[in-house]
Amino acid sequence: MLIRRRPQRVLHDPKFPAVVRNDRIQFEAWIEPMDLAPPAPPQFDIQRIGRAPGSVRWDDLVAVADRFDDFDEKAGRQRPGERSWYGRLHTADGERTAVLLQTAETGLIPADGMDLVGLKHLIGLPGAGKTTLLFLLAAWMDERGYRVCFLFPSIEVSTAFIERLAQYEVRAGLLFGQSDRARSKHVANFASALSQENSGYAVTRSAAPFFATNCALAGYASDEDIAFPHDRPPCQAVLQRAIDDKKKTKDPNSQKPTRDRQRQCALAAVCGRQFVERELVVPPCGRAMFSRPTVRCPRCSPAYSFVTSN
Repeated sequence: MLIRRRPQRVLHDPKFPAVVRNDRIQFEAWIEPMDLAPPAPPQFDIQRIGRAPGSVRWDDLVAVADRFDDFDEKAGRQRPGERSWYGRLHTADGERTAVLLQTAETGLIPADGMDLVGLKHLIGLPGAGKTTLLFLLAAWMDERGYRVCFLFPSIEVSTAFIERLAQYEVRAGLLFGQSDRARSKHVANFASALSQENSGYAVTRSAAPFFATNCALAGYASDEDIAFPHDRPPCQAVLQRAIDDKKKTKDPNSQKPTRDRQRQCALAAVCGRQFVERELVVPPCGRAMFSRPTVRCPRCSPAYSFVTSN
């Protein structure tokens, strides 16, 4: 498989002035030198080779459920001894209310775990525990350093999944459309969902930083008649001319500075606008949550079935 890799642009030097230009709205501003040295933005290791989790034992998932219950009890989300997560899989007497089955030549047979190698389907009736199992699998993989993608049908479902995992110290990133139109749409959907639950008052949501829209570079830009283009920020298009970058000529004494070149913003490691990209790279960010409709393949048979027992 051939992968096209775009070379990383050089960071603009914060010690020297730069220019931001947007020909579409006829905007141009002078960027003042900064009195700080921002850290370099994180880079994803493209040499990393993924590996399948392999066998996931049922007992290990139950252990994760117990850990979730401990978190909830200490945070006051559960009464002492309630064991809500454990109770989704067992009765009060410890008997299983959910049974994991796998396909065999003779039909469905009981399974003590799952072999997560290759294509697998997880199916079950509503309330059988499929979503519960996803939460437990996410935490199980996080404990073991796996990076895994979960695909969800909407931004609202994705953020809810992320915020729930955060309650159990499972860190996750959110990957969604970053074009100007797509980003504005997702921000509006997120705000709309908030407005239905806050009765007009402000609320705190841990997923809110994923939808930051303001460009930090605007704080260093000169005042212009046209507003700074926060909706089209120059993340990869800060114009700056290197101090020692000159055109080579036959006469060394007649060398001339080159034209301005597009560079990556030096604030990429701290700007809220680029929080999404950083969270997908910085360890231990184990999961990327996609906000896209899932695709079902009618030709693929399920490998695992999750059913509720009587």
